[in-house]
Amino acid sequence: MTMSLLLPQTWAAEHVVINEFELNPAGQDAGNEWVEIYNPTAVPVNIGGWTLQTTAGETVTMALPEGVLLSPVGYYLVTYPGQWLDNEDEGIILRDRNGQEVDRTPTKSDTDNDDRTWQRYPDGSDDWVYAPSTRGVTDIPEYSSPTILAVVIIALTFLILRPLKPNTGRNYRRK
Repeated sequence: MTMSLLLPQTWAAEHVVINEFELNPAGQDAGNEWVEIYNPTAVPVNIGGWTLQTTAGETVTMALPEGVLLSPVGYYLVTYPGQWLDNEDEGIILRDRNGQEVDRTPTKSDTDNDDRTWQRYPDGSDDWVYAPSTRGVTDIPEYSSPTILAVVIIALTFLILRPLKPNTGRNYRRK
């Protein structure tokens, strides 16, 4: 018998997803817009040759380079040298190398010209929020950074596993 952790659907995507996107970065849009792809699964996924396609205005289709292997619980950032994401009523479609739709964002707008993005919260969930960019940071509500989580786990492990000093029954005072 194997045990598995069952998470609500909003916490456990079953496939690669578009996880976060920046429609309207502070300053110039061209070259500064980006889309984050996330692999919530336990196996690496070859996303080489997959495409991202915009849905608003003049559509843009970007092919991901061949050989891109997205590690388990890993991220891949897609940028473009020009302006490719519209600030209003934009949606993005992720397709595999056979043209099959893998994921699609809801239609979103960002007219604020700042560092806020549309992002799944937590990573891979079905819930989208408009919040400060988490580019390069894991979106987990209880832990703002994977580094903080790692430090806490290491500290607790050290405290639990450290050898205890035996009680000799003698009390003394240092002079």
